[in-house]
Amino acid sequence: LAQNAKLPGTTVIVVDVSGSMYHARVSGKSEMTRIDAACSLAAIAREICEDPLVYATAGNDMKRIHATGLVPARHGMALIDAIRDMPKPLGGGGIFLKQVMEHIRALHGNIDRVIVITDEQDCSGHGDSPLSAPIIGKMNYMINVASYRNGVGYGNWTHIVGFSDAVIRYFR
Repeated sequence: LAQNAKLPGTTVIVVDVSGSMYHARVSGKSEMTRIDAACSLAAIAREICEDPLVYATAGNDMKRIHATGLVPARHGMALIDAIRDMPKPLGGGGIFLKQVMEHIRALHGNIDRVIVITDEQDCSGHGDSPLSAPIIGKMNYMINVASYRNGVGYGNWTHIVGFSDAVIRYFR
């Protein structure tokens, strides 16, 4: 990773640390959980970015409100451990994408790229649909580490479904 030029500017990496990320595997034949895949991708993505900010997000499903926190600046396995320590302080509930993006936009303003790593099990109500999440980066990537289907879709988000380290080459 150190041999290549870093992605310029500010990159926000958001890792979904909701319960479904911990309890489900990436596929029926894998022992890797969704959080394992998400943390691995976040650790690699952090190293290819010039100015990375890593956030973890969960929330309170009953109140339907997000809780998002900045993960301490770490590298490699220390970053993975820091991400894995975030669910309890954040409430352990689901992801609320619209609220998360509004929160991060209020904190940082101009962002070059956003990378959300999730299983897309959004807990928002109808008025808070993830489809209405604000686009806050010049480039916006949604990586779904669940195994529902494979593919890449476009629109407001570059939507990548499936787990592969090849996504890092795609960002470049």
